[in-house]
Amino acid sequence: MSLRLLAAGESHGERLTVILDGVPAGLTVRE
Repeated sequence: MSLRLLAAGESHGERLTVILDGVPAGLTVRE
């Protein structure tokens, strides 16, 4: 399985947006 992590917003303030591409459908993600 190949995953790709995209991060944005770190230079514009306190918020960070993260996109994790390649996660299989139906996979449970927990904190």
